[in-house]
Amino acid sequence: GWLMVRSVDPKLKRDAYGAKVTVVSTAGEFIRTIGAEGSYVSSSPPVAHFGLPAGASIDHVVIRWPDGEQDVFTGITPNQSVTLYKEQRRDRKGAGLGRRHEGESSMVNGQSSIPNRRSSLRRSGGDRS
Repeated sequence: GWLMVRSVDPKLKRDAYGAKVTVVSTAGEFIRTIGAEGSYVSSSPPVAHFGLPAGASIDHVVIRWPDGEQDVFTGITPNQSVTLYKEQRRDRKGAGLGRRHEGESSMVNGQSSIPNRRSSLRRSGGDRS
């Protein structure tokens, strides 16, 4: 399986370069840092790509933002690309996601959610098996 994570800080209106993304799964923890590495006149997309062992499920994703704040996102499944937004998951017990943005689909624990301040998972792309 796999997971691609893009982290966005809506207040700064940009990707969160330098954010540390940790995926906690049944197969262990996987850590990546968001960056735009590249060479002369080129760069990579600001996403963290995780390869997950077959059959692994994701318990939660932790993002430590460049300013030191931290958010925990649950309800994320493997084999998708997600965009996670800073400070939009406010339940400090770790349940739920942040806010859904206009025109984005949102899933919480595999169920569609209605737009409210507690859902923030953006799904994009399809199954890339």
